[in-house]
Amino acid sequence: MIPPFFKWLSMKPLFIFLGLLLHSMNIYADEQHKHDHENKAKDTPALRWNMQGLMSVGTSNVENDILMSLQKGTHDPQKSGFNLQHIGLSVDFMIDSSTKLAVALQANDEEFGLEQLYLKTDHYQPITLKVGYFASAFGRLNADHHGNFWLDYPVINARLLGGEGTRGMGIELAHQLPVNWSSQISFSIQNADDETAISFLGEGHSHGDDDQDHQHINTEEYPFYDGVGGTPIVRTKSSQISDFLYTLRSTQQWQPSSSLTVNWGLSGMRGANRAGKNSKTYLYGTDLTVIIHLTPTHTLTWQSEWMQRHFQVGAYQDDIMTIKNNTLKDSGFYSQLLYQFHPQWKIGLRYDDATGDHALFYGQRTQDELRSDRYRISSLLTWSPWRPLTFHLQHNYDVADFTDKKASTVWLGASWTWGMGHHE
Repeated sequence: MIPPFFKWLSMKPLFIFLGLLLHSMNIYADEQHKHDHENKAKDTPALRWNMQGLMSVGTSNVENDILMSLQKGTHDPQKSGFNLQHIGLSVDFMIDSSTKLAVALQANDEEFGLEQLYLKTDHYQPITLKVGYFASAFGRLNADHHGNFWLDYPVINARLLGGEGTRGMGIELAHQLPVNWSSQISFSIQNADDETAISFLGEGHSHGDDDQDHQHINTEEYPFYDGVGGTPIVRTKSSQISDFLYTLRSTQQWQPSSSLTVNWGLSGMRGANRAGKNSKTYLYGTDLTVIIHLTPTHTLTWQSEWMQRHFQVGAYQDDIMTIKNNTLKDSGFYSQLLYQFHPQWKIGLRYDDATGDHALFYGQRTQDELRSDRYRISSLLTWSPWRPLTFHLQHNYDVADFTDKKASTVWLGASWTWGMGHHE
């Protein structure tokens, strides 16, 4: 059964919302033009750039194939020894005072590619327009998972949004609401077939030998195809406008006092998936971040996020299996505390939990590394002797149904960033 929240995500209300945003753009157009003439920027465009890097070395009590199954983020450390997790270059070319062209390239020890390329303008405030190839605005980390102090991606994010985060070509409109606190609502339409959109029409990133993708599954006993939950792949392309990837997000920020900041978000995502001619996936989630400034040099940050996926499976039959119309449900959360007790030092603790409700075949889900029940407890210590450089010491304790081994892993990482100007 589809949650009531997503019944709102039908085509007609979406276009009504889009029309209201465009109407708001016309209302504010004249005022914004006057403001721009009064505050005209220099004719020479500004160039802002930033380079980031992250590498680590680690050891574990489990083999690398199990470790790779536990570390599902594209930029997670995935093997004992040294890992080049991320090298990135981000460039903002400021066309004028309100419009920029943003380019982000990224690489790790296996691949190199384009992360984002988009044009963004707030010329028609309070409306912000983004067009191009960009990360979907779902939750706290999907659009900016490199800004986290932890060395790996939360389990549920990698499971539902993909190890790289869900991205795609499209358009996004964001509206700053006229209230006494900071409140924004955004809506985007994107292609659902980008390889990062694993819950939709994307095939996802692979690591290592493709033949090892389901090494924990007894395929003779449990038929297992390449789709989510072992489902067959019926289609890989969008056939109509309702198949696109639609994302809706609302964020609120309150500052009850100078020492307390509260951020709360709601997210919803809808799009076609590969498990049926008309099958859809619905994602929804909520997140909460509380920042407490205990003293000028002591800060406590608590961040939590919960999300759930409803993955529709269409009726299917071949020589191996017969499937009836079905819906696979997966959910999970993470909750993390990060305490800055010195200008150069932070300590943290995070708990991850992920689960699902059933499988197409009895016993199949417990052997699926992307759907089985699992949890992780992580502890973290960071040291920043120099502003562009941070060292990370992290321990993970993983328990998952798809393996009988309890993994204890230690990572020592170093991240660095330098550049000119601020990059989003």
